[in-house]
Amino acid sequence: MVNSLSIADLTAKYEIDVATALILERYFFDPIIFDLNMDRIKLNGFDRSKNYLKRPSTVPENKDLEQMPPRGSNEYTQLKKIGEEAFRNGEVLSVVLAGGMATRFGGSIKALAPIFEGLSFGKVKQLDLEKHAIKYNMTCKLLFMTSFLSDESMSRWAASNSNDYVKIATCPQSISLRLMTDGQIFRENNGNVSFYSPGHGDLLGVLSRSEDFKQFYETGGKYVLVNNVDNAAATFNAAVLGAHISSGKQMTCEIVKDDSYGGAPRIIEGRLEIVEDFCLRAKDKIESNPFLNTNTLLINAEIFRIPTALNYFDVQKNVNGTPLIQFELLIGELSKFVEATMLLVEAEGPNSRFEPMKSLSDIDERREAVRQILAQREIFDIGQ
Repeated sequence: MVNSLSIADLTAKYEIDVATALILERYFFDPIIFDLNMDRIKLNGFDRSKNYLKRPSTVPENKDLEQMPPRGSNEYTQLKKIGEEAFRNGEVLSVVLAGGMATRFGGSIKALAPIFEGLSFGKVKQLDLEKHAIKYNMTCKLLFMTSFLSDESMSRWAASNSNDYVKIATCPQSISLRLMTDGQIFRENNGNVSFYSPGHGDLLGVLSRSEDFKQFYETGGKYVLVNNVDNAAATFNAAVLGAHISSGKQMTCEIVKDDSYGGAPRIIEGRLEIVEDFCLRAKDKIESNPFLNTNTLLINAEIFRIPTALNYFDVQKNVNGTPLIQFELLIGELSKFVEATMLLVEAEGPNSRFEPMKSLSDIDERREAVRQILAQREIFDIGQ
């Protein structure tokens, strides 16, 4: 059953076969939300202005962001001690966003794509935690948020790579169906529908139903570290965790100086929030955005117990030349609902925390820098 709809109900309501209905059931398809969005598109059509930020906003300056103290300073050392104690006490859960496919790497699962020979993105995340778990002679948990595309492969990988120091598990996100621009369900020439997952904002719902998260929380877990699987530089940093704990806020977003396209901090009604570029009207944009959200986040665990209802953003995708509509959730929007710290971190040199690899050219361009970063943090050599 899925939200009171049986397999028979799903097949009849959406004119799909049993195999398709079983996939929808397995991956938490929500017909209530789907119908609301579908009916809205049928009535009003696709309108990207629905996504636009309605409240006035301004671009922050350096002084508006929190700064990490210099490495080696007494303040940095104290923050590091706070973070190490939390990790040692089992208060930290690492969650890696790994739902995507490595289409720009030639296919397969992105988390299993190699950065170096014999060392995948997923393995780097494991070795990072393993280093700290070995130091404290403890066991920690690593969760990969998967999708209908990656879940089976990642579940097998998790089972074969877990060890006494790092227990690896997966938590699959939900699934939905792409629409035509007139609001009808898209069907390929053979009648097949087109699946998609609704973005990393789905993490709130994913963890709220995860038994692994429930066990973590009920045994004293307090902090969830979230990062993208393709950002190998987003390793666990005790001082950053200490800064989050010391802030007293519910969420910390790692920000870098970068004018790339994407989500970025904006000042709205006197507070900082993450706003995606496509949520800004042309007149509200500036020529060069000074900061970028890295999507590396620290979030207090209680936030996931009763998940905030984030907004669905209307997104148009071009699939084999056909414009299609899907509805996405953005984890950065959580900063609209909770008090968040925007923490400026390094994005250059051996202390960089932001080295995203979205394509083969990115891997070629960043491989040596990432190699040096992981070696300095005593992660790369562990995997050799």
